[in-house]
This record gives sequence, C-alpha cells and structure tokens, in this order.
Amino acid sequence: MGALFESFIMARRGKTNTVDEYKFEMFWYENLEQLCWDILQRKYKPSRSKAFITHSPVIREIFAAPFRDRIVHHLLYAVVAPWWDKQFVETSFSCRNGRGTDYGVAQLQRAMRKVSHSLDKEAWVIKGDLSGYFMSLKRSTLFDKVTQGLKRQFKDSGWLYELCGFLWREIIFDDPTGGVRRVGKLSDWDLLPANKSLFNQPPGQGIVIGNLTSQLLSNIMLNEFDW
Repeated sequence: MGALFESFIMARRGKTNTVDEYKFEMFWYENLEQLCWDILQRKYKPSRSKAFITHSPVIREIFAAPFRDRIVHHLLYAVVAPWWDKQFVETSFSCRNGRGTDYGVAQLQRAMRKVSHSLDKEAWVIKGDLSGYFMSLKRSTLFDKVTQGLKRQFKDSGWLYELCGFLWREIIFDDPTGGVRRVGKLSDWDLLPANKSLFNQPPGQGIVIGNLTSQLLSNIMLNEFDW
C-alpha cells in the first residue's frame, strides 16, 4: 500500500486540475485500497481511455489513460525502470532522467569532434526515423522482452517477479481501442496517416503514445539494436 501511495503522488503531479484526478482524490484512501486489492488478487484490468488528436509538435494520436491506471503505470515503472536503465546504452536519450535534448545535443557534438579530429577530417552523421514506430510494435514481442528482463532482474523469481509479470501482461495486451471515448471531431483523424493510428493496426500490434510504460517499452524494444 505504501508503494501504491507513492505512485499516487507521482501520478498526480501536473494532473491536479483534471476531473479524473479530482474524482479519484476525493476518496483517495478507499480508491487506493480497492486498487491494491484488485492488483494483489489479480483482478486489475485497465480502464477505458479517451483518444484525441494533437498537432503539437506534429500530428499524432494520443490515448489518455484514466488516473487510476496512471498510478499503476508509475508503480510498475518504479520497480523495473531503474534496472532497465542500467541495460541501455549511454547514448540512449529518449525519456531517461538526466538525458534530455540538451544532453543529447552535447553528446552528439562531442562525438562529432572526436571522429572528425576536431573538425579536421570529413565525417558523417546519419539521421533516421522509424515510421509509425509505436504502431508497429508487436505486443507479444514486447511481452517476451519484458519477461526476459524480469527473469534477469529477479533471478529467484518471487512475488515481485510474479506481480510485475501480471501488470506487464495486463498493460501490454490491453486493446485500448475497445470502448475508447474519442474527444474532438472524428474528422480530426482524417489528416492522420493510417500507420500512425491504433485504429488501423491488426490485432496484437501497436501501443499507445503517452503512457509512462509505453515510453519505457519503446526503449526496451530498441535496446539490442542500440547496442
């Protein structure tokens, strides 16, 4: 319950003006107690999200998880993210503490000076992108990777291993398009390429953009490639 309370505090940062958070906080102890019970009894199921289109900085589809689920995301993240962070390459900058855009640019400049002998020799930088990356991820592959990570993190298995495995399974294999509430006009999706929407992906493929766990999963998926 203590860990869940800490996750509740983390989840509410920057969210205290939302109706969803306010409703949960009105009876926060009872709600956390019920959530704790649901998790321990393996009855937890992700709630339905709301989907909308944002145009900043580029057009993309967002599925906003309910506040209750964001607490669970923070709980799982707090347990597994520190271990995974040690497995990532030094020059992996996406959604990692202390490795923001400024840090990434400084590292790139340092590498450019090194390979070009302080700009004395010709050198090249390759800029690439994975088109529709989040939508292309196979959920079964993601689950296999996080399970392998759990086996290495918790060599003796145990209840924490089982708990994290349960939460990963519920989060990864949940189909967020089922019962989703779209915010805004349906025409908002007309300008969005098909490979950037979960509504156009085959079963078992694609994860939402915006969830804390999705950010971690994206790094886990590319970790071997990065190395």
